[in-house]
Amino acid sequence: MVAATLNRRTLPTQPAGPVCGSHVVTAGGRQIPCESLESLERLDDTVFAALSGDAAALEALRKLWRETSREVDADLLDETRRHYVDRAQSRWRRSQQSVSERLTLGFAALEVLALFGE
Repeated sequence: MVAATLNRRTLPTQPAGPVCGSHVVTAGGRQIPCESLESLERLDDTVFAALSGDAAALEALRKLWRETSREVDADLLDETRRHYVDRAQSRWRRSQQSVSERLTLGFAALEVLALFGE
């Protein structure tokens, strides 16, 4: 019987904490800073959960929107807000046209629209 030996080598460890070299740019070609990108990703997750009818996400969204508004560039935030409004309007229209859409999703869309309309 021949015994096989594994040649194990140590892989370099990843540095602690996030490494950010953001290459994400706005529609206008401006690079989005890492801190803003992280805030916007949290906001995205929360908005889409809220639009899916998650009541806890909807409640968290109110606070997160205020926090993100203080942290992220106003122009970038306005562009993001417009996308959320479009998505919420689309969800609202679908909830009105399709009996398969739950009523709670329509109401969630209205709540999101009200928040971003402020």
